[in-house]
Formats: sequence, structure tokens, C-alpha cells
Amino acid sequence: MSIGQVLRTQAEQRSAERFVRAERQAMQAPVKMLGPLIFCIFPCTFIILAVPIAHRLMEAFRT
Repeated sequence: MSIGQVLRTQAEQRSAERFVRAERQAMQAPVKMLGPLIFCIFPCTFIILAVPIAHRLMEAFRT
């Protein structure tokens, strides 16, 4: 085998390995984002939505 052919084969192999690793990381990304979503973003969203509703309900029941 010539060195050029060996290098091409190795380059293709490394490229395939990088692609597989990138796919694996892409599949893990949603799982890793779930924690910050649950503990940071969702509570803030609920507070922003619930406070005005609670305020209006309290005003409505006061009178």
C-alpha cells in the first residue's frame, strides 16, 4: 500500500469517528438542558404568569 492511500483511509476513519461523536453529543444535549430548564426557566415563567393573575384575583375578591 502506498502512504497516500493509508493516509486517505485514516482520514476517512477519523472523519467517521468525529461524526459519530458529534451525533452522540447532539443526542445528549436535550438531557443536559433539562435541569436548567426545570430549576431556572420554568419557575421564572410561572412567577411571571401567576403574579398578575393572583393580583387580579385578590382585587376581585376584595370588593
